[in-house]
Amino acid sequence: MQLSARAPAAAAARRADLWAAPRAAAERGRRALSSSAAAPALAAAAAAHPTAGRRMAAPLPSPPSASSFQGPSSAADEGSSPADRDVATSALGATAVSTSAADYGSSSSSSGPSSSSSPASAAAPSSSASAAASSPLSQRAAERRAQRRAEQIGYQMSAVAASAGVTSIAIVATYYKFSREVSLLATRAGAAAQQAALDAGASADAAAAAAASAAAAAPFPWLDMTGTLALVVGGVVGMEMWARWAHRALWHDAPAGWALHKSHHAPRLGPFEANDLFAVINAAPAMGLCLFGYLTPGMPGSLAFGAGLGITLFGIMYMFVHDGLVHRRFPTGPIARLPYAKRLVAAHRLHHSEKYGGVPWGLFLGPQELEAIGAGAELDALVSVLDLGEAAAAAPAAAAVSVGGGAMPQPAKR
Repeated sequence: MQLSARAPAAAAARRADLWAAPRAAAERGRRALSSSAAAPALAAAAAAHPTAGRRMAAPLPSPPSASSFQGPSSAADEGSSPADRDVATSALGATAVSTSAADYGSSSSSSGPSSSSSPASAAAPSSSASAAASSPLSQRAAERRAQRRAEQIGYQMSAVAASAGVTSIAIVATYYKFSREVSLLATRAGAAAQQAALDAGASADAAAAAAASAAAAAPFPWLDMTGTLALVVGGVVGMEMWARWAHRALWHDAPAGWALHKSHHAPRLGPFEANDLFAVINAAPAMGLCLFGYLTPGMPGSLAFGAGLGITLFGIMYMFVHDGLVHRRFPTGPIARLPYAKRLVAAHRLHHSEKYGGVPWGLFLGPQELEAIGAGAELDALVSVLDLGEAAAAAPAAAAVSVGGGAMPQPAKR
């Protein structure tokens, strides 16, 4: 196929852009070093090691000329996907940072005639390193990491305790509900048998014996329990459908809902955000359905009880997957190793990027929403570079993935 005459020039421009980011980052790092509290120590180290001083003062390398990118590689890059270019940009930036650090470390540790003859010059690198480690910036970063870790542990303990408590209450309530259903059916069967015996002219003792026999043979309410279990599953699926609609119509498009939900699309200060109130709002109908179902015998009560349990189960699942796995509010342990977990995380990050107008709006079926609009390839590309390991959890900023040629933007207020 005949390539366009502008293809090599466009590829060269993209490659020049790849040089711009690490050069700008290196320049910012140089200005930060010169203005930090460790500047005197670094100046002393540079004076003690002329080679290091020359390396630090050397100008940044110039990007290759556009002509150097003309050739077969430019034509190949013309067909590369945006996700591939993003990964290349991140890799180039990381390589530039690591190369600069290694270059300065080797120059600082290189020994020369002056370093071997003076003990003070030999101690200069260690003193500069200790000064840099004790700088206010490093201390504040360490304090933020410690604070974040404490918040994660506290949130994790709260999530586990709340989930264990709610699950225990649900199990006990289910046991007593159906125990009472069995007792009620036995009582009704015994009363009917006793009345029938008395109507037939039997003695009181014979009627009592018939009542006891009928009560012991009363059937278990399997139909009611089946209805409860069916509504548990239906409640989980129904909540996913409800959340998909409510997320868009009530939380983003409605001003009142956005007033709370916008805190979820902005950097969080502290362990909680205003968006957490939606968990309390959704808990109210779940508690009401469970209470009504517990107190109401028969199929209507069993269906309501199951629906309440389904909403509760969805809330627990949502907390661990959305708050813990996706947004790193607390460690989730083995959940991160599930194959489908990466797709859920990638899909929800695409929602926060607003790249597809907010799609996906749901959580557990978010990948299907993206595939339905033709964004399956973008989702697969994001999944391929996503890291859900402990290192990414400790440094979530480093685990951020660019989408469509740039970092994920925060959505504007609607």
